[in-house]
Amino acid sequence: VELLDGSTLGARAVVLAVEAHAAARLIDGEDPDLALHLRSIPYASSAIVQLAYRRDDVAHALDGFGAVVPAIERRDLLAVSFTSVK
Repeated sequence: VELLDGSTLGARAVVLAVEAHAAARLIDGEDPDLALHLRSIPYASSAIVQLAYRRDDVAHALDGFGAVVPAIERRDLLAVSFTSVK
């Protein structure tokens, strides 16, 4: 692994915590076949919105981790997650 200052680190494995298309650009010169496979991975964008409410203002028991919105509802929203109970 070459660092920004030009020094290198030896490693048996490297974890790339980036999107597949970004990983493909990073390894294109080292492993073009793997880069090609990475570019073929389909994915969709997502957005995360954090909302905060006082617990007293929420009537729901929050006795679950969230909810999935069925496709038949034809909403842009796919799911909600109650992070405070996870």
